[in-house]
Amino acid sequence: MRRRDFVTGLLCSASLPLAAAAFRAGAQTGAEGMNVVESFGFVPDGRTDNYDAFHRWAAHVKRVGGGHYVFPPGTYAVTRHRTRSLARRDPTTVINSVIDQVDDLTISGYGAKIVLNGAFHRSGRIGPNGEAVGMHFAIFMPFEIHRSRNVVIKGFEMDGGVRDMSRDPQVGEIYAGLVALHGCIGAVLEDLDLHHCQTDGIYITSSEFGGYPTVACRDVTLRRVKSHDNARGGLGVFQVLGLLCVDCAFNRNGVTAKYQSHAPQFGVDIEPDLVKPNVDVLTGNVEFRNCEFMDNFSSALLGGYRERFQGYLRVLDCRSSNAHGGTYHIILNWAGALVRGGVHDLGTGLFCLSWHGETEGDVTVSDCEIRTSGLYGVSHYWDGNYARLERVRIIGSYTGPGTNGEVLTVRGDPGGGRKNLVKDCELFLPAARKSKDHPYDYEVIYYHTVSQNNLFRTDLPAAGGEHFAVGYGDGAVARGDRFRGTAPGPQDSFRPAHNSSHDTRLPYSSG
Repeated sequence: MRRRDFVTGLLCSASLPLAAAAFRAGAQTGAEGMNVVESFGFVPDGRTDNYDAFHRWAAHVKRVGGGHYVFPPGTYAVTRHRTRSLARRDPTTVINSVIDQVDDLTISGYGAKIVLNGAFHRSGRIGPNGEAVGMHFAIFMPFEIHRSRNVVIKGFEMDGGVRDMSRDPQVGEIYAGLVALHGCIGAVLEDLDLHHCQTDGIYITSSEFGGYPTVACRDVTLRRVKSHDNARGGLGVFQVLGLLCVDCAFNRNGVTAKYQSHAPQFGVDIEPDLVKPNVDVLTGNVEFRNCEFMDNFSSALLGGYRERFQGYLRVLDCRSSNAHGGTYHIILNWAGALVRGGVHDLGTGLFCLSWHGETEGDVTVSDCEIRTSGLYGVSHYWDGNYARLERVRIIGSYTGPGTNGEVLTVRGDPGGGRKNLVKDCELFLPAARKSKDHPYDYEVIYYHTVSQNNLFRTDLPAAGGEHFAVGYGDGAVARGDRFRGTAPGPQDSFRPAHNSSHDTRLPYSSG
């Protein structure tokens, strides 16, 4: 299902009537904001259905054009859920409390928890023409905001209820997040704990209403946001120019076993779904600082479709791990991507510096530690992309039968007479990871690459010496590489023959 179909018709519904008994027309917004319990009839007792209160509140926000609203501590339940497609929605059905075209909106909920009802089964199938049949059951979305400026949402915990949900195997994903920003400018999400959502904890995308081109979000900031244990992903980034995530955690997404999850089961997915002229600007200038991407079912961080990006992608002092055997752990399909600092434990996963030939530009990984179990490791395969690794410590080994053991593979030809660069790195094989299934434990393959001043090191005993295998293919150059703690030959420094069959089990010539 295309994401643009998720949101078709969201704004066609009329606002629900205000309930005079619950809404005090004369309520004023104080210095700390308007109390939604007093003003709109919210009941934070964990049992009362707050569906109508959400609509009363949203209608007021739209009418006055913004404001500051406070959800006092307590548990705000919403027991109703959506049962119809977005295109068929009307005020008589369960719909989201959409907010559209407001300015200076602040929603505070420190101590407030929103709990959604996921106690339903999503039955459905694929029709004879590929259409979705019976797939429309979805949670109520608390905060769906379109075409608005200076929006702040802070302090909430939200539980999407997916632990109580089940579905038929063929039922696809549906538009159902906890926070959704469509075409918003200057938004801040802060101090949020979002979990167990039916799809993504957070959507950031364009607003497709009012004709083309659609309007992408701009200047969005996430601070101290945790989006975890969601069925599909932690953060879906589809259309935004300028996204900064600081001290955030996108962990354990895609592992909700009862619901079966939704591919791609990621921590963060940066995957623009529209291109010009259907969107006013391309997605770009995305940065993560001191963030976590831990033990998501498949990828920690995924960036796709190079023709839909502009600007930079920066991953600074972040941490990631792979506990579920996912093949593609990090994919940097973005010209100008930079990963600097932090620790990334790939497990048996792959750290992609290029992806299906789609990236054209420079990708840099520096000053970080990468741990791998040797199934793939760090790889750059596709031509037209320049890869640079500097001051990177890679720890790994083969782990068992069926692994190819290419812990570091740099094959792609950048073109234009350039060579990839691997410089001042340490490639360490610890004794604790010694495998008995291979004649050597650590394989490095270079093509079109300068390998300079790198240290191949192990704490395994030198006897036998068959711990490293380093192959140099076409266009590869070694300058000052050296070994410690193993026995490739009598010299620590070497100049190997430039062919892929050469490995460290053979003595090196000093000539």
